Amino acid sequence: MRATVLLVLLSLLFEATLARHVDWVPCPHSVSPSPTGKKPVITLAQQFQINIECNILQKNTSFDIIEYVDEINNKAAVFTTSSYHSVSQFYNYEKYEIFTVINGTCTTKDMRANGSYGFIGYTPGKSGGHVMSVKDLLMFGEEYNDTYVGPATVRGIPVDHWTTCVHAPAFNITVTMDYYFNRPEYKTSSGDVVPVRLAINGTSPNTRDPSGKLQPGSHEFRHNYEFIYYKPGAMDPTIFQTPKGVVCPGRINIKSLPNITDQFTLDGETVHQSSKSVDMIKEFYDFSAKMFRFDRKLKHSTRRWNRNMTAKYGAANLKFIHDYNAGLEYVIDKEKGNCTIHPIPLLAWDGEQMPDHHHLRMKHSYEMWEGQMFNNLNTSYEGQRMIRDIPADVWVTSFPSRWNKSHFVTSEVYFTPANWTYTVENNENETIVPVATWMKFGSGNKSYEFFMNIFEFYNGHPDEDSFDISSCYDQPKQKQGMVFRVVGNYLDLVYEKKRPLLKAVKNAIAKTANISSIRVHDIFFDQTNVNYVDVWFTLLEKPTVTGDVLNGTKDNTSLSAAKANLEKAVKNNMVITVTYDDQKIKNLKVRQGSLLTSEDALDPRVSPKYIYTTQGFTAGAMAGLGVGMIVLGLLIGAAGAFFIFRRMGGEIPYRLTE
Repeated sequence: MRATVLLVLLSLLFEATLARHVDWVPCPHSVSPSPTGKKPVITLAQQFQINIECNILQKNTSFDIIEYVDEINNKAAVFTTSSYHSVSQFYNYEKYEIFTVINGTCTTKDMRANGSYGFIGYTPGKSGGHVMSVKDLLMFGEEYNDTYVGPATVRGIPVDHWTTCVHAPAFNITVTMDYYFNRPEYKTSSGDVVPVRLAINGTSPNTRDPSGKLQPGSHEFRHNYEFIYYKPGAMDPTIFQTPKGVVCPGRINIKSLPNITDQFTLDGETVHQSSKSVDMIKEFYDFSAKMFRFDRKLKHSTRRWNRNMTAKYGAANLKFIHDYNAGLEYVIDKEKGNCTIHPIPLLAWDGEQMPDHHHLRMKHSYEMWEGQMFNNLNTSYEGQRMIRDIPADVWVTSFPSRWNKSHFVTSEVYFTPANWTYTVENNENETIVPVATWMKFGSGNKSYEFFMNIFEFYNGHPDEDSFDISSCYDQPKQKQGMVFRVVGNYLDLVYEKKRPLLKAVKNAIAKTANISSIRVHDIFFDQTNVNYVDVWFTLLEKPTVTGDVLNGTKDNTSLSAAKANLEKAVKNNMVITVTYDDQKIKNLKVRQGSLLTSEDALDPRVSPKYIYTTQGFTAGAMAGLGVGMIVLGLLIGAAGAFFIFRRMGGEIPYRLTE
């Protein structure tokens, strides 16, 4: 039905648009020029909006058109409203594409194909097409053998009347066109001389009827185009873009999606239009560590996810930690400390369900951000839209819903442009950073959509304590504090290099102990000797639940077994490999046999620091301390004498003898 209606509408446009895409020859002059012989000067803008009432008189039909033409930036858009439909057309001349949108559905055509050139034509070029000039668009000017007839009146407006006649031998079409422009003394809203009416009369071979049947013979046609509104000048560039959430299959993607590294943190504001509510969310993502966390404050809501979560946990401020090493989800109440451990849900947004429907794998960052935009032929660059006053680059795609394959999800993602900077952690500046996402599920009355503003985006590894699950192990027997020594100086190994060192140490301990890295907690670096750095940490007991991640470990190594694995490695010259931010790699040696528990050594994380650091002073250090105390005593005595003499009002006896 939609195709039939569109054919009817396009058949009404055919006689007007065909005139712009065929070869014409002038007709013999049938109208005498103005007896004064003086032609008014008509200057047409290269950028304009024009509203037209199109009256197809021989068919007793009218429709309205709004045209936006920008010769300078090579853009055009046409919005047509009739009794049948509202049709929007957007022209990408560089790639010879026309996007036609009806009721939210878009089709893509090559304007060079027969019958696909659209309402506004093009001029071919070496590096793509170009929007037809305004004179060619109106077929107005000396090259079209126009003739100035003289003054006239149209709709009560004093006008100058022009006419031309052209013939297309290839199509056997003869057209007479009469142009009417307001006279200079009549002031329009734009203050310029503007077109008021275009009358087209002629004969044309019959075309196909709405059913597609070719009609024999020819017919006369009479069209009056009333130019109701004309505004010259630059326009909002978003006018020339397809609407939000509209995917045009077959569209050429002119700009590749930005890459997102496999680790990030962000704060998000999720806006739900249907429920008129706003949620805040935090996300921590680290693919190399196989960890994901999101924080949500649950509240009673009609939305299914909130409804299910509040039924299970109540209205609480929760953090959800997904450990893809073991396939486990830790749900922790941030205020009360309550903890629940179970397998990661198969429909977790950050996981991809495997074909066996029993296991998950962790999604890469691009899958998290752009849904299925990567490797999706429907993914395309739309242009720029203003997001929080940022001219953000926008990409759009659609794909089947993971919950219901018969429904489609439409997704858009917004990035800062390359010429903008985004200040992130440590006052570093980044470019091309995501600032928002939008998604729509389903269609019609059953659709649901949300928009998420993104703040504080950091494109790097989250802090190691982001995935802290220690509150899930509140019994002393479920955790063990430990320490070993690494050969090296604190300034060389730790100072301003803590983040990469933490990551390397945590991964090395987890791998050596044969446990998930999430069970290595509260790492702390200390130095009690210039030649060593003490590495303190806590191991957590194994979970009592088995996960469902694909190719993940079951994390069955007990706390005692993990401790034994570490003891064996430290006795055999354990090495920790660190990759620093400048990509330099350093192998750190663990001092042989240096592994101790918190029961064997004073733990600075729970004991006053001075108690721990006075242990193990050398004889030289103690001698130095004694000398220092003598000097300190002399200084205190001198200060006391100074105070006493000043209180007595006497002079301080700098000289003992004259």
